[in-house]
Amino acid sequence: MRLHVRIGGESGQICRLTLHDLLGGERISREVESGRSVSIDLATVRLTAGVYLLRAVSEDGAQVVRMISVVLS
Repeated sequence: MRLHVRIGGESGQICRLTLHDLLGGERISREVESGRSVSIDLATVRLTAGVYLLRAVSEDGAQVVRMISVVLS
């Protein structure tokens, strides 16, 4: 199972991409370059089915948060 994310914004800026469970626990943390796509193998993190918060924070402090649902088959 893979999560594919494309970070918008000015190309070349570094963003911190994190995935949190709903209790606030950080499950994934990656530094990614804006303007590029990143693919994260969720199987290595051993996530359980449920809802998670995906957060991207840019160098200037701007952030975006999205809820994602993980369904295991």
